[in-house]
Amino acid sequence: MTTDKTMTSPPPSQQQTKEESQETTTKTHQPAHCGVDDKTTFTGYATSGGTTLHKITFSPRTLGPKDVEINIWYSAICGSDLHLYEKDWCKLHGEVVPGHQIAGTVAAAGPEALHKVGDRVGACLVIDACMECDECKAGHEQHCAKKTTIYKDTFKDGSSAPSYGGFANRIRLCSEFVYKVPDEIHLSEAAPLFCAGLTTYTALCKYCAGADKAIGVMGIGALGHLAIQFAKAMGSKEIVAITDSDVNPDDLNKLGATRCIDSSNKDQVKAEHHKIDLLLINSFDKSTNWEDILSLDPIQIPTMPFVHRDLKIVSSFQGGRKDVKEMLAFSAKHNIRPWIVKTPFDKINDAMELQRQKTARYCIVLEADKSKEKGSNVEADKPEGGNVEALKPVAEQYLKD
Repeated sequence: MTTDKTMTSPPPSQQQTKEESQETTTKTHQPAHCGVDDKTTFTGYATSGGTTLHKITFSPRTLGPKDVEINIWYSAICGSDLHLYEKDWCKLHGEVVPGHQIAGTVAAAGPEALHKVGDRVGACLVIDACMECDECKAGHEQHCAKKTTIYKDTFKDGSSAPSYGGFANRIRLCSEFVYKVPDEIHLSEAAPLFCAGLTTYTALCKYCAGADKAIGVMGIGALGHLAIQFAKAMGSKEIVAITDSDVNPDDLNKLGATRCIDSSNKDQVKAEHHKIDLLLINSFDKSTNWEDILSLDPIQIPTMPFVHRDLKIVSSFQGGRKDVKEMLAFSAKHNIRPWIVKTPFDKINDAMELQRQKTARYCIVLEADKSKEKGSNVEADKPEGGNVEALKPVAEQYLKD
């Protein structure tokens, strides 16, 4: 829409009213509170770097008018939790409670909260944003320079309590960044959707996966196995799973891949050149041979093969609030579910080792002992999907050992 630049300005009194209105909106977006709730104690598993997570107790921030307190029944482990835990990304200062894929029920709610006690909800990495910048106005809160993330971050309302992540029994968050879980999805299956699901769904939507596209999915772990399901539901004409020999081809076919290739087989990889329209790379390491995967020399710009094939290298990070809601609705409608292995919260260090070994198929979900909470018959009559715990015996054997 074009704005007429010759429009006369409103009277000063109206300008003041508009400015006051904007100021009010800015102030009321955040819970009007700050400080630590010293009368309340939560339990979590923390790291300051090292080989294990250890149990701690901490006091959360005060419950604000727009906040909800969530009983965390399920918390999924992500590869980035390992990076944080092992200080691959940054130096840790003090105790950090990781975990950014959570699902549970609302235990308490402020008077202006968007959810009520008992609601089935979840949350992801981004738990607040300024709501004023261009990124926020465009619905891309995950790109806000002033966003708050779920662990070891500062709340924008000035609360002296830092954010604590989802490896805990409870959490307090602004309800505007908490999402209703569709009735069709079990909470244990919902948890991995808040990162692995969101990241792949947003990328496929952003870069137009659909009926006229051949999609390659490289790295079949938590993200990759969901990406295959999303691509299938979006109607992609071909879905090529690119993985190592450790992944069962039968799994990939059940998930929706039309064919599978071994990433270590140069001839198979080369045969796919010019056939894949969109290659979604979910994982890589120092040993990844980009020359084989992309038919490029080690990436330097400019490079003639890059130009000749009109290739683009783009990235995608999480998603905004609108994306989260759309992804959950899409997953419910198309029966997209993660394949999960559940382990008790008190086995968290064993579970982290299982994540490090990359042997779980395909998501590890920490499960709270609901018997320790009052009124904890959560999901008692809701069956989990057929893919749940497909390889649970493998995990249980590992946890025994």
